[in-house]
Amino acid sequence: MKDQHAVHEVVLAGLLHDIGKFYQRAAGGKYSELESKDQIENLCPNRGYFSHLHAIFTYQFCDKVLRKNCPDGLRIDSVTELAAHHHLPMVDGHKLITRADCLSSGAERLPHLEGQGDEKSSNYRKYLKVRLSPVDVSLEGKKTEGIWVYPLKPLTAENAFPLRDDSDRLETPRGELLTTEYASLWEGFLREFESIEVRDSWGFINRVLSLMEKYCWCIPADTNSVPEISLYDHSKTTAALAGALFLYDGKGGKPFLVVGGDFGGIQKFIMNVKHGAGGVAKSLRARSSFVQLVSEQVSTEILRRLNLPLTNRILNAGGNFTLLLPNTAESENVLSDVRSSVDDWSKRVTDCEVSICFASVSLGVDEFKKFSASRETLGELLDEEKKMPLRGLLQNGEGWLETEFVIEPLSEIHQENLCQSCGRKAGSECRDGDESYYLCNVCNYLREFGRNLAGANYIAFSDGKSDLFPFGRIEALKTLPQNSDAHLIYDLRYEGSIGHLPLYGRMMGNHVPKSVDSGVMTFEDIAKSGAGRGALAYLKMDVDNLGKIFRDGLAGENDDKDDILSHVQKSVSRVSTLSRYIDLFFTGWIDHLCRSEEFASVYMIYSGGDDVLCLGPWETMLNLAGKIREDFREYTCNNPSFTLSAGISLVHSHTPVRQAVDDADEKLEFAKHTLSDRTEPFGEKDKIGKKRHGEDEAVDIGRPKKDRLTVFETCLQWKDYLEALGLAKQLAKWNEDEVVGSGQIRRLLGYSEMYRDYMRTGDNLYFRFVPLVSYDIKRNYEPRKEEELSDSEKNARDFVRGLISVRSEDENRLEFPNMSLLHFVASYAINRARNGGGE
Repeated sequence: MKDQHAVHEVVLAGLLHDIGKFYQRAAGGKYSELESKDQIENLCPNRGYFSHLHAIFTYQFCDKVLRKNCPDGLRIDSVTELAAHHHLPMVDGHKLITRADCLSSGAERLPHLEGQGDEKSSNYRKYLKVRLSPVDVSLEGKKTEGIWVYPLKPLTAENAFPLRDDSDRLETPRGELLTTEYASLWEGFLREFESIEVRDSWGFINRVLSLMEKYCWCIPADTNSVPEISLYDHSKTTAALAGALFLYDGKGGKPFLVVGGDFGGIQKFIMNVKHGAGGVAKSLRARSSFVQLVSEQVSTEILRRLNLPLTNRILNAGGNFTLLLPNTAESENVLSDVRSSVDDWSKRVTDCEVSICFASVSLGVDEFKKFSASRETLGELLDEEKKMPLRGLLQNGEGWLETEFVIEPLSEIHQENLCQSCGRKAGSECRDGDESYYLCNVCNYLREFGRNLAGANYIAFSDGKSDLFPFGRIEALKTLPQNSDAHLIYDLRYEGSIGHLPLYGRMMGNHVPKSVDSGVMTFEDIAKSGAGRGALAYLKMDVDNLGKIFRDGLAGENDDKDDILSHVQKSVSRVSTLSRYIDLFFTGWIDHLCRSEEFASVYMIYSGGDDVLCLGPWETMLNLAGKIREDFREYTCNNPSFTLSAGISLVHSHTPVRQAVDDADEKLEFAKHTLSDRTEPFGEKDKIGKKRHGEDEAVDIGRPKKDRLTVFETCLQWKDYLEALGLAKQLAKWNEDEVVGSGQIRRLLGYSEMYRDYMRTGDNLYFRFVPLVSYDIKRNYEPRKEEELSDSEKNARDFVRGLISVRSEDENRLEFPNMSLLHFVASYAINRARNGGGE
C-alpha cells in the first residue's frame, strides 16, 4: 500500500491545480510582480507567447499561502510542483495531474488558452468577463431560453439561484470586467483558508474541499468553450482522478473502479413508528436523518480505508453515493469487508429492514470520458443488486447460510414491556418529565437524536464502538467543543469556525416546527395550527425524468461526434455539477424556505437528491407545493426539460404515518402516469392507459405528461392548479363573508361529482348537473334585483354561471372546462370553513 501522505500530496495538488484561475481573476490578470520570467518559462507553454498563465498564480498560492498551514507529513514543495506543472509537465508526477485534469474535463487535450498573455489575441482578458452558466439540458429540443448566469458570491441557498445575464441584481453589468467581484470573493476565501489549522492531512483536504465549494462553486473552470462547469466541480473531480490514478497498480488495463451505494428499505424503516410514547414527531425526522447519515458514514469509511479524502465521493445525494476508486485488489477487499460489516449491522440494528446495496464498474480512460453512460450502467447494476439484498449475509463461497435466515426470537416479555414506538422489540422503561413509557434501544436513541437534531448546527463523526452505527459514533451538536476526537464534522451552516477542527460544509434539510417551549411540535399541534379543518397534509414531490435528463439531456447536438465538446458534455465534472445543483435545491433551498414565517409549521421528513417528503397544516402545504414548483422553475431557468410532479394527502393528525405517506405516494404516481392534458379525477383507470368511456381496449392518448399535482382527488397541471387555488381561496372568502353558505358549497361539490361521472361514461343521465346548477343560480344567487346585489354577490353568481359555460372539442360530447376544477375548489372551501369536513 502506498504511503498515505504521498497519496494526499497528489490529491491536494489535483484539488488546487487550478486555484490560480481564481487568484488570477482576483488580481485582474496581472502577474509581472508575482513571478520571475524564469518561473513563467517553467510553468507556462510558449506558443510565441506564454499561455495558461494561471499556472504561475497556482504556484504563488501554494508556495506562499499553503506553505503557512500545510498539514503534518505533506511535503509542500512536492504539492506545489505537482499543482503548478499541469500545463507544462516535466516528470511523471506532473503528467499524472495533467492526465486527471484532462479526464475531468472529458477531453484528451485542452486547446483553449485561458488567460494568455498576448494582448492582441481576441481571448485576452475574456476570462475576466465570463460568468458561470447553469448546465444546459435539452430533452426533445426543449431547452433554456436566454442567457443565465450565477452571481459571484459565497454559496448559500439564496445565492444558488441563477439570474439573467442582463439582470440589475448582478453587481457588474454584462460585458464588463468582473475583477472587483472576484477580488471580494478571493478576500473571503483567503481569510478562511489561512485560518485552517487542521494538522491531519485527510481532515485538512476535506476542509479545503469544503471551502472551495463555498467560494468556487460560482466560478467557471473554463471560459472559452463551455462555461457551465464550476471551478469547484472540476477541481474536485481532478483530485479524485489523480488519487485513483496514483493508487492504480497497472493491473487489469482499466484504472478506475466506480462504486455505487444505494439504500434499500428506507421508507419502510422511516415510517415504522407509532403514535404514542416517545412522540412520533420527535423520532420521524431522526429516523430519516439516521439512514442518510449511515449512508454517508459507509461511503466515508470506504474512502478512509483507502486513504482517499471526500474528493472521491463524486456524487452524494438522497442517501445514495458514487465513489471513484482505483481499480485494485485492495479496493475490492475494502468493499467486501465494508459490505460484510454493513450487512451485519443491518441484521443487528434494523432486523434486516434496511440494507445497503453495492455495485461497481471498472472503467478505462475512453469509457470514463463518457461518464454519463457509465453512470447509467452502474445504475442498472445497482437495480439488479437491490433484488438480492443482504446476499453476503445469507451465503458464502460454499453455499447458503441457513441459520442466518432466522432472526432470533425475542425473549418472553409482557405486552406492556414491548417498545411503544416501533412495537417490535423489547423495551426498557424511559421517562420524559412525568411521562413513563417503554422504548427499545434504537427507538430511544432516535428519540434523543431527534431532539438534538432539531437545533443542531453540526454533525460529528467519530471512531469507536457504537451500538447503533456500523462504523463509530455520530452526534448532532448545537455548538462545537474546543476539543473533539471527530475525524469529520459536518458544518450545516457553512460557518467555518474553529480552525483546528475537521469541518466540512454540508446542507441538510432538517427543519422541524418548534413549540413555545422550543420543543418539537406534535403532529396534533401542527394540525391545529392551521386554519379551518384541523388536518395534516403530506406532500411528496420529485423531479420528473431525471434519469433521462442525465442519459439524454446532457448530450446535445454533438452526441455522435468524436469531438471535445461532446466529451465535455458527458464528462464526470458536468454530471457532478448538475447532480450537486439539483441536490442543493432540495437540501438547501427547501429547508431555507421552511424556516420562513409562512412555512415555519412544516415538518421536514426528508429532502435531498431530487425529492422531498414533508407534512404540515393542510392549507400551508397546498401553498408550499405551489411555491416549491415556482421556485424550481426559476432555479432551472424556466427550462421546460425540468419539471416536478407531486401528490398531497389530507389526513387526521393520528393517521399512521405509513398510511398517509402511501396515499401521498399513490397520488404522486398518478400525477406521473396521467396521459391526458386535462384536469382529471384521481383514480380513473383510463389515465394509465386502460379503459375509457366503457371501451374494452386501451385508448392510446400518448405518453404520460407528468409536471402535475394530485390533491383533493383531482390531478391538475400546475398552471391549472394555480388558477384553481386562487378560485378556491376566493370561494372560501365568500363563505367566510357569508356571501356563499356551506350548504351551497356542498351542492357545488355534488355537481362536480355528476360532471365527473358524465365525462367518464358519456351517460347523459349525469348531464343533469346543468339544469341543477341553473336552478341553484336562480334560487340562491339571484334572489333580489341586480342593483341590490353587492360586488361579492355578483362575483359569486358569475363564478357559478361560468361553471356551465360550454366548450365542445368532441362533436359527440359537450365539455365544461370550469367544471373540471370544481371538485378541487369546493373541497378546499369546505376544508377551509370553520366546521369543514374531510375530503
